[in-house]
This record gives sequence, C-alpha cells and structure tokens, in this order.
Amino acid sequence: MQTTPIFRHSAFWRHMDRILGAMATRVILSALILASILPVDGARGARTFFLVVFGIETIVRAGLLIWRFTSLSTPQKLQSGLFLLADLVATLSFLPQESLGVSAEGLRVARLARLVLLLAYWGPYFRDFFQIGMRRERMNQLALIGAFSVLLSATGAGALRLMDLSNVDINGDGVPGQVADREMTNLLWWAFLQVEDPGNITRSTQHVGLLVVSLVLTGGGLLLMALLIGLGASLVEELFAATRYRPLYLSRHTLILNAQPSTVGILREIATYYRKILRRPKIVVMGSSPQRPDYLDSPEMRRFRYVPGLATNVRDLERVSTASARRLILLATGAGQESDAQTMTAALAVRALNPELWLYAELFEMENAQLLHVAHTALTQPVLAQRLATLVLGHAVWVRGSEQLFGELLSSRGQEIYTTISGMGMCEKLPEILNMDGHFPTFMRVVYRHRRTMVLGVVVRNQDDPMRFGCELYPFTGNLSQCAGFVGICDKFLKLREVTEQVANTGFPSAAISLPEGIGAWRRELFNPKHILIIGFHEDSFPMVEQFVQRCEDRLFIRILVGEKRKRDRVFGRMVTDLAQPPLQKTCAEPDGSIRISRSDGAQTIISVEVKDRLTLGLYREELGKVDVIVLLRRDRTDVDPDAATVVGVLRILSAVQHTAPENLPTTRIVVELHSPDKIPLLEAHLRGQPFADQIAMVCTEQLRERIVAQSLFVPGLTDLYLDLLANDARRVVRLAMECPASGYADVVDDLIGRSGLVPLGAAIRCGETGQVRVEANPDFSKMEGDHKDTVVGVYVVGTFPFSD
Repeated sequence: MQTTPIFRHSAFWRHMDRILGAMATRVILSALILASILPVDGARGARTFFLVVFGIETIVRAGLLIWRFTSLSTPQKLQSGLFLLADLVATLSFLPQESLGVSAEGLRVARLARLVLLLAYWGPYFRDFFQIGMRRERMNQLALIGAFSVLLSATGAGALRLMDLSNVDINGDGVPGQVADREMTNLLWWAFLQVEDPGNITRSTQHVGLLVVSLVLTGGGLLLMALLIGLGASLVEELFAATRYRPLYLSRHTLILNAQPSTVGILREIATYYRKILRRPKIVVMGSSPQRPDYLDSPEMRRFRYVPGLATNVRDLERVSTASARRLILLATGAGQESDAQTMTAALAVRALNPELWLYAELFEMENAQLLHVAHTALTQPVLAQRLATLVLGHAVWVRGSEQLFGELLSSRGQEIYTTISGMGMCEKLPEILNMDGHFPTFMRVVYRHRRTMVLGVVVRNQDDPMRFGCELYPFTGNLSQCAGFVGICDKFLKLREVTEQVANTGFPSAAISLPEGIGAWRRELFNPKHILIIGFHEDSFPMVEQFVQRCEDRLFIRILVGEKRKRDRVFGRMVTDLAQPPLQKTCAEPDGSIRISRSDGAQTIISVEVKDRLTLGLYREELGKVDVIVLLRRDRTDVDPDAATVVGVLRILSAVQHTAPENLPTTRIVVELHSPDKIPLLEAHLRGQPFADQIAMVCTEQLRERIVAQSLFVPGLTDLYLDLLANDARRVVRLAMECPASGYADVVDDLIGRSGLVPLGAAIRCGETGQVRVEANPDFSKMEGDHKDTVVGVYVVGTFPFSD
C-alpha cells in the first residue's frame, strides 16, 4: 500500500499517536463514549458536540492506520479495520435523524458499537489482567483455596450427620427436625454458608455441637478470606507493576537515565532549579531497579515519573518516548573508561531514536569527550563533572577559599553562572560594542550597577556549525564576530536574558559611570608550593596531579602515599603513560624510581609514589612543617565509608598541633577531600576555635559533581566554561588581598574592571559582628543594615596573569 505525501511526515503522526494514546485522552474519550450511549434524548447542541469530537478522532485514527499499515501484521490490520468501522458507524449516528431515516432507539443501538472501541482503548489493560490472573502459580493458589473450601464444607457436613438435629432448622424453611434438614445437599450448603460469610454463624447456644462446628467453619472461612485478599492484593500489585513497562505518551519532556541511589543529589538539584525558574518539571527517571526508589518520594521529586529499564536498550528508550523528548541526561554508571564506554554506547542508541534532542552525557576522560563530539551532533554536550570537581579540589591548594567560591557558583542556591543565547541575527549590535575600545568594560559596569549581574564574557557561535556554541571570557582573545549572547553571574537566569534582549532590541545602554577615586591598594595573595604531599590516591584524582604539573612555576616535588605495593605500581604506571602529553616530556630518575617531568619552559616536577599506611601515628607529626601542602584524599568509591580514614587524618593533624603556641604553628596548608557532605559540618564544628583551623580547606567532590551535572542541564557550555576558569594556563582565578568597607564593593568592581581589566567573581567578607570570614559570589551590599559593618578582605578575580611575579 503506497502512502500519500502527507503520511510521510512521521513526526506529525508520531505526535498524533502520542496524543491519542495518552492516559488523559483515553479517560476523556471513554467518559464521552459512555455519555453518548445514555438513554437520554440530548439536545441538538450535544449531538453536534459529539459529532465534532468523535469525527476528529475517527479521522486521526484512520490516518494513523494508513501511516503504519505496512508495519502491521494481517490480524492486526483486520482488527484495526473492524474497530475503525465500528467507530465510523457510531460517529455517523450523531447526524440528524431525518437525514438517516432511523428512530432515536435505532441511533442508540448504533452507538453501542462504540463499546467495542471502548474495549479497544482499555484492551491492553484487560489483557494484562487476564495474563497475570491466569498464571500457573496463581491458578494453583486459587485451586488450593477452592479445595480447602470444599474440604471444610464436606467435613462440617459430615460432622452434622453424626449429630441429633431434631431441633435444628438446617434448610431455613422455618420447620426444624424435618427429613430435608438431614439431606447431604442441605448440610453441605449450610456448612458452605458458614465458611463463606462470618455473619451466618449460628446464634443458638442450646446445641453445643452445632455451635462448635459453626465456629470452626467460620474460623476456617476467615483464613480463606485472608488468603483471597492477599491473592487479590498481589494481583493488583503485579498489574500496576506491569503498567510501569507500558509506553509513556509524552513530548518535550526531560529524561534522566541510569538513575541510582548515588544520584539522588543530582535529581534534587535539578528539582531545585526547576522550582527556581518557576516551571513545573516534566521529568522521567529511568533506573535498573524494578521498583520506584524511595528517594523519589521526597516532596521535591514526587512529580518525577519512574520507569525501570536500561539506557542501552532501544525498547526501553522507546517506552519513555525518547523520540519526542526535549533533553536527556546520561548519568555515569561507575567510574573511568568502563563507565564512559557504557555512556557512549547509550548515546548511540539515543541518537538513533532522536537526533534532535539535547543530550548531556556524563564522562570521566577528556579523550572520550572529544570522541563524543566527533561521533554525534552539536546538540551533544559532554559533562566532565568529576574532572571539574577534582580541579576545584586542586585549585583550593593554590587559591585560599576558592573551594567556597566555586561551591556557591555551582550550587542552585545563591548566585550561579548562566549563559544566554539569542536567536539568529538578533545581536548585530553586539560585535560593534565588543570591538570598540573601552566599551565592553563600561557595559559590564553598567549592567552590574543597574541589574546586579556580573557579565563575564560572551557566547560565541561556531562559524562552521551554527548549533555549536563556545564561551569567550573577558578580556577577549579570539574573533567575536559571531557573538550570540552573554556569560554572567546572577541569582536568576531571567536577569541575564533580560540583558541580552535589551542589547538585541535597543542596543548598548546609554548610562555612563565614571571611575571611582580613592580605592584602596590591593595585592595578589601569592602561594607557590614547592613540596606537595598527597595522602591516598584514586582514579578520579589524577586530573589534580595534571593540574599541579601544569601550574608548576619552577620546581615542584610531589609525593604520593598509597597503602599497598600493587596500587603503587598501578599509580606509577599511569603517571608514566598519561603524563607524557605535549608540552610535557617525562624522564624516569634513577635509582629511586621517581618520575621527572620537564616542561618546555624549563619548569620541572618530580613525582614519587611511596607505600605507607595513612593511619600511621607519626605520619602527620613528621610531615607538618616540612611540606607546603598536604592533600588528604578519600578512599575509592567501593569502600564502605570512603571518608573514615580522611576524618582520622584531620584529627591526627589537630592532635599534632594541639599544644603548639600560635606563633609556632606550621604554615602547611591542608586540603581535605570528602565524599559525603554530611561530614563537613561535623568537622567544622570540631575545628571551630582551633588555632590551626584557618589552614584547613574541605572540599566535597561528590557534591560538586552532582551540582555540575545538574547545572549543565540549564547552562549550555558549562563544562568548557569551567575548564577555562580552572585549567587555562593563561587565564587564572586569583585572590586579591585588600581592606575596604563592604558598602564600597561596587566601587571596587568599577575600579578592577575599568582600570585593571580584571573581572570580579566574588569576595571574602569579614563579618563585623562575629569576625568570621565568609566567601560570597557576586555579593550584594546595597541593603546593608545593622551597626556592625562587614569588611571586604579579599576579592576573587579572573585575569590573564601568572600566580607568581
């Protein structure tokens, strides 16, 4: 059967099939069908309404039958044709009676044909009920209950035959002691009534034997009813479980695949973002568990729909309407290359069903991210969440308090980094603003003053592929002729979008701001470690070592302590192979077996991997004061509690400096990696008041990973943006030490942008009441109240200068 051109538009008919198969559509049409066959003479308007509604439905069903006619088997074609014929007859019955020449009763008979269509709507559910109810084990259970009921009735009837029933009315005719009262059929029926209904228990206490038999039969009947209720409950439970494997008729929804208990933080962050942008989420979560996980029953995730399945199974992807989804998140199933391989395989299956959705794939290795870009369209966004979280951990070594800054930027609460992209041809005025000297810094200051939004740079459209975007941070180094939007820090995405729309519609804001005078001097807080001790090692921490090697200014010595020789050999082998990347050149120093890495600019890094127990009593006492930085890493994810040894290490450090005078405290900086965010408040409470607490920075990389994955869904290009902030050799985030009132922070922003070409990200603020220092991203001091004035003691900026002079 040849299809006409209109039926070759598969997207349209798939959309119609989803609408017709949706649960809401089924319920509405079923209710209308039942209303249309009621024996009530409806008004002419009601007939017209039914004619229009069912006429549209009949046309759509006919079109769907023609569209998929060639893919149906012969029985399916026959069944669909009969249902469509019944639908057509019932629809024609709503035409005026005089035109049809039949009575109202005849029309109602014709409308009864719609009952056949009603069965077609709910036929799959009846089929599930029949298949589940007729399973062999359930039929055996029913047979056992029936046999037990017959046995009880027969036993009770036999006991009654042995009793004197001369004064008992067994058959209920009002005359006791008749011959019929002793007939076996009447005795069996009386006994069965005792089993079937506890309300039939005898109320006479004159015949003790009859009372005992009645009580025994009633007790057995109650047991049988309990068994029947349990059997019915299991039947309903299996029926609802079967509905989880039915296709979902959704469109423009968000899919989250490979959900597991460890991803609950990601789902919670996504729900928070949707609530923040005042949008009701339409999210489907797919995981390997056959039952809906308990964590999805929390208030913020109660609306998430759960479907069991595998991300690499095409049938499972079809059940969650992947072909009509708007965006999809592929979460990692483990760690390392094996997880990336499964993710990339699932990405192939997704793209086969829907080449036009936004696909976000969580990966671990940079090389795999590049492969994913090559193998898929520009709508595929690799998310290197674990790598970015590890880079934040390493950045805490070089910049004090940066872990708090990036922790807030990546959180859904407070200030975040957003990107906004305008439509094609909407920002013709933007390149002119960017290419004129001095205009963009003034534009940044105007936007900050009037909208409390810190513009960091622009979104650039790829010339070869208009659907691919990149981010260029200020000061600019590339070609900006394809600017399409902005990158900025604000508390809501709408603020940055309003800035883009204003530029696209009215051009550059005309308000001008003069540079302030009298801003206090600032200096860079330089920290150039020469000796770093890493206690513990896992596969996810390797990017941190790469970062240390890249940021070595002159000569750096890195010692890595692992717990066993086998792990030492594995770590050493990866250092030798994976660090041999341009512009790095490696040599193995003899005879100690350490690795010497030389950069093209002459900087050298020596890496030594040693076997030593991290719980050794004297380890921390020996190393404190001898090394510049100690990095305490969590254990592997497979451990029961990856943070246990790390917490003990922090306590040993505090014990080592407990009786040391403040002026003699070691200057060693401590960076602690934790897996669970619950451990951080516990340690902070223990560190409060300790003289060495300012030297300890705690980073929860698992929480950062969750936030990065969730934020990537709402911020296109997030991975590339943070790689630019954390791993760019030319552009770096540093902390400037300064002292100024918090109320004058806006003037500090103007001065840094206007005179120094630096972009402030946040500030370190000393609370005037408690004296404690906190870090805020893009702080707002416009509504300061109280007698205790806060003081800015440091500003975090992004610029193009090295760490050392």
